[in-house]
Amino acid sequence: MRKQKLLTKALAASMAVFMSVSQLSVPAFAAEGTKSVSIAGSTYTYSAEALEGYTQIGNSGLYYKLTNGTGLSGTIYGTSNLTYKEFYSGDVSSTDSFDVVTTASTSKYSVLSNAWTDYKKESAEAAGGYHVKGVANVNIAVDSDLYVESIILKDANKELSKAYEEASDITLNENPTQVPSQYKTLQNNGSYVSNNKTVTTVTDAVPTLTTGSTWGEYEIDVVETSTKYLRNSRQDEGFPVNSTIQGIILETTEGYKVGLEHLSNIWVQPYKLSFNVANEAATMGIAKSDNTAEFAKLVNKTINKITYVTPEGNYVYTFADGIFIKPAYSEEISGTFSDDMKSFTLNQLPTVKNGTLTVTYTVGAGHMKTPYTLYSGAIAKSVSLDLNAIPSDAEGGTYSVTISCDDYADIYVAIPVTEAQKAQLQELIKQAETALKGAGADDSVLLAHKMRQ
Repeated sequence: MRKQKLLTKALAASMAVFMSVSQLSVPAFAAEGTKSVSIAGSTYTYSAEALEGYTQIGNSGLYYKLTNGTGLSGTIYGTSNLTYKEFYSGDVSSTDSFDVVTTASTSKYSVLSNAWTDYKKESAEAAGGYHVKGVANVNIAVDSDLYVESIILKDANKELSKAYEEASDITLNENPTQVPSQYKTLQNNGSYVSNNKTVTTVTDAVPTLTTGSTWGEYEIDVVETSTKYLRNSRQDEGFPVNSTIQGIILETTEGYKVGLEHLSNIWVQPYKLSFNVANEAATMGIAKSDNTAEFAKLVNKTINKITYVTPEGNYVYTFADGIFIKPAYSEEISGTFSDDMKSFTLNQLPTVKNGTLTVTYTVGAGHMKTPYTLYSGAIAKSVSLDLNAIPSDAEGGTYSVTISCDDYADIYVAIPVTEAQKAQLQELIKQAETALKGAGADDSVLLAHKMRQ
């Protein structure tokens, strides 16, 4: 009996202990384990539980701690790809028009190494082109905490804010604390600011404006006199501003700034640049610009500064006299050739300053075209043409008439087809139709002959 009572007391005590243990408070947020990521040779461990010594990442519900290595601190540096809107933010007057440059070619995707494209051979060939999305390999400065936290959040598949998303795309340099010459700083709101390091300022270069070139509605060529920075040959060597160029900024005397884009405005030889103000596709059929609204604001303004942006810094060119961006002539000017093509007559004379009339016969196209000048001189109602300027063995070509002047962009004279030319064209069509009918008849005879065989 005594033994039974002792067992009963022991059982009761055990039950009391069990009941007291079951009533202990359970943590509202149970631990879910930890995970680790390696960043620049250091290990950071994170958890969904507020462990001792761990720091919370905003309101994400994640906590992290350096668990191995020296860790990162202060400002660190790497590279990233930026859209044109991001790249030029704060450096130009407006980035509202920037989207992407649409190419009409499946080539030239690698000629400018810092153009960020979506080129893939199969998709580009299928679509007949690709897109230039922005600037590649841009040096970026970022706060180390922002960077580390972005990598942890991305590893945990958490939703990223704009700043964290931008930071997570950065590839750290091998030595992330070494300061590059030129860089952009990623701010906590996800935007960028540039340190804008100026390597040098050139004041004696000579700019030339051409309107209606094969490269665009407006082309500016900058020819250096005492310096040799801008590549103007087929090789990069010896030119600090070369095919690695990241951007170009045009600035007017009023301080308005416009940014340029690769393959639309910036070429592999950066001494030459171009832009369109009306026809966004007027660039040799290579690319379609998306910034014509900004370029249109340059018309009737004077550009007195061009900044060439490279990974090593900015090369700034200033022009005392500036580059006046001429407006288009508002009226159409037309004219006609004589039937023997020995003279040209303007149907109306334009009102311009220091005008020059030029009549040209051009053979070939693109880089292979050869122009022959039949007349270049004062504007007159009718001018005689020098047909001897065209070699006797020249291939078939096209005639064009332009008027250049001080106050307007080049005027391209419309050349309506005359009645005599229409008659000649109709005669050629008839001859072609007759030849085709003859060929068809020959084919019928041949077919009948084969069938008899």
